[in-house]
Amino acid sequence: MDSLAGIWSRATVAGGPPSKEADAYPAMPEDGYGWEKLFSERKGILAITDSAILEPLNLGSDELTTIEGLYDMVEEIAGVKLKHTHNLTAPKGVNGRNSDNTKIQEYLGWAPGIRLRDGMKKTYDWIYGEYQKKYAGQPA
Repeated sequence: MDSLAGIWSRATVAGGPPSKEADAYPAMPEDGYGWEKLFSERKGILAITDSAILEPLNLGSDELTTIEGLYDMVEEIAGVKLKHTHNLTAPKGVNGRNSDNTKIQEYLGWAPGIRLRDGMKKTYDWIYGEYQKKYAGQPA
């Protein structure tokens, strides 16, 4: 399954938004942040699994965001503004989400440090490059 951030990045590169629900999916800041984010989370996963900690820990961005916030961020990165359509009859998820990294910081002395926008920029740039390789010279 693809991340919502990745879907929106590809749609922005291609010149139009995908069909999306207003709040049907919770915002998940840990989705689709590029390689640096992946390695940061890998480091966290390994630190957790190599520890004696038995309780669940959050591992993700502590930056609060919403689905609409992710859309706006990708549009800003891409330098475009697209029309958003919302299905207001769809199930409503949470209004925003972030990770409380208090326990991971307390237990391991570490928490993810990649900013959401930085990860989204890297993700967008990679998707844009792949799109250009595949569709260079073709209309979007």
